[in-house]
Amino acid sequence: MVGKHFDSKEDLNTKLNLVAINGKFEIKVKKSTRTLKEVVCVDEPNCLWRVRATKMPGGDFNACVNLTTRSCTCRVFDIDKIPCIHALAAAGLYRPQHTESYIYSLCSEYYTSDYWMLAYAETIYPVPPESQWHNIPEDVRAIKVVEPDVKMFRGRPRLTRFPSQGECIVKKYKCATCGQGGHNSKKCHNLAHPSDVRSST
Repeated sequence: MVGKHFDSKEDLNTKLNLVAINGKFEIKVKKSTRTLKEVVCVDEPNCLWRVRATKMPGGDFNACVNLTTRSCTCRVFDIDKIPCIHALAAAGLYRPQHTESYIYSLCSEYYTSDYWMLAYAETIYPVPPESQWHNIPEDVRAIKVVEPDVKMFRGRPRLTRFPSQGECIVKKYKCATCGQGGHNSKKCHNLAHPSDVRSST
């Protein structure tokens, strides 16, 4: 089921029934709306098989989550090994009383503090000055490291970074007349300071 897209609910139901027949287990619909369908195993306490499909703006039913194999059609759960938004929703429906602890158990062990400390368990030796380098092979000495070939574009170089995915950077405006934020001088309704008012005579 992971990685599949369906044009309609009927196609999804047909595939779910085939999966249940081939896997020799019985399924039941836990929730079904116009935009959501959740199917679980009948033996739910002992069987973690679960499918959660949502209707996306494009019209396809995707985002099928399998909590047993820790996978989702959006591929975030498979690649990053951290529950995506679809897996979080499925985990909340599967164990509503212990959602927080269950979500942590779905994360990869590589994100635990023990694995992070193991990465720095060995001694890291700093690189000595070049004057102390001895017995360097000739093929290494012959290598010349040059600057990277960077293509410079026209215009003023960009000083601000590109925002990451899901990050929203709000621009802060400041009025040149009153000095307050939230508007500019054209939409300013505050009176300017008397020292800023110039006489026209």
